[in-house]
Amino acid sequence: MDFDSEKRKHKRVDLSIPVEIKSITEDFPRLFEGAVTDNLSQGGLYLRVPEKYVVEPGENVFVHISLPREKAKAPLFSRLVGKARVLRREKLTKQDPDCPSCLGLALEFNKDAIFLAVAN
Repeated sequence: MDFDSEKRKHKRVDLSIPVEIKSITEDFPRLFEGAVTDNLSQGGLYLRVPEKYVVEPGENVFVHISLPREKAKAPLFSRLVGKARVLRREKLTKQDPDCPSCLGLALEFNKDAIFLAVAN
């Protein structure tokens, strides 16, 4: 992937780990089970979520990611918590055998997202 031609603010790290996503709505918070990251950066993340969860662009969600100890050193943080906004929702271009009916979600972190560093 050529980052220069995409003109991204932040470099992406390919990382496939479970992520806890909760919607932030007036009615009631919904927990999306089975969400898994594809990649992430300081500005946001792209993840796969089962199609049964209706999430629309513009919706705000709460994100919680805890990295396994062996993966924590590469992205330079061990936990991420905070709010994010759904930028887009799309059908995946290639089928995921672990989640054949998943959608892709692009999220942008709000300014309150906190990256907690790995303690050595």
